[in-house]
Amino acid sequence: MNVLVTGGAGFIGSHLVNRLLESGHIVTVWDNFTSGTKDKMNRKAKYYDISVNLIDPEIYCQDCYDVIYHLIGNAGLNNVLNIAKICSSKFVFLEKKEKFQEEYYEKLNIVNCEKLSCFENNSIVNHLLSFLNYDNQLCLTQ
Repeated sequence: MNVLVTGGAGFIGSHLVNRLLESGHIVTVWDNFTSGTKDKMNRKAKYYDISVNLIDPEIYCQDCYDVIYHLIGNAGLNNVLNIAKICSSKFVFLEKKEKFQEEYYEKLNIVNCEKLSCFENNSIVNHLLSFLNYDNQLCLTQ
């Protein structure tokens, strides 16, 4: 699968990227490195130093993605959701439970995102990977 991971240079994102690559997926990472670091980057992934808030969805969806993991909360959510809609991508949204806001439901409705229950941090990457074969769009809180 062709997979996009926003925030893929962060702690959770870098682990997810590594596991996706180990499973044979093609991975593209968008990160502006405000909290992620370049030393965590897996050289097999394509990395773009991008601020997701500033992208034009029409330009950045030329490479359509089968799955989009949006790991940076509300930052750039509208833009990435538009890309998911244009590409008909599966969409996985991750946000901390205490930051998850009701307004997200409205935004996520454009890709029919379902909210799932919370889970523990120690199994987060396994949970994220388990949704590759899930039919619907996902909205996760940790």
